[in-house]
Amino acid sequence: MPALGPCDFSPTALLPFNYAKTADDRAQTIHFFIDDYKLERLWNDPAKYLDLILSFEAVLTPDFSLYTDMPLPMQQWNEYRRRALGNFWQRSGANVVPTLSWTDERSWGFCFDGLPRHSTVA
Repeated sequence: MPALGPCDFSPTALLPFNYAKTADDRAQTIHFFIDDYKLERLWNDPAKYLDLILSFEAVLTPDFSLYTDMPLPMQQWNEYRRRALGNFWQRSGANVVPTLSWTDERSWGFCFDGLPRHSTVA
């Protein structure tokens, strides 16, 4: 699982990713609490959106869905995608706030693996 470095950042305002391109105010933090299908373009071509991500004060890691009835490998895949994009953005210079999500005790380990302790999370 890709690891994320510590974050000591408190967002001033949150903006959904699907409104980021047209936002005039870049002193906001992009969030991904939106439908998964709206995240696929980001996953399929992360470099295309890098300049947009970097133009904002910070970004939360994508919130790819996890469901208790979802097969465990699919849960792990969505957690991997969340972490991989966050790692990519962090290495590129963005303030990245990890987003936490889990389903049940089966997901507890991989959902927290590689996350910084004593750090800001969403």
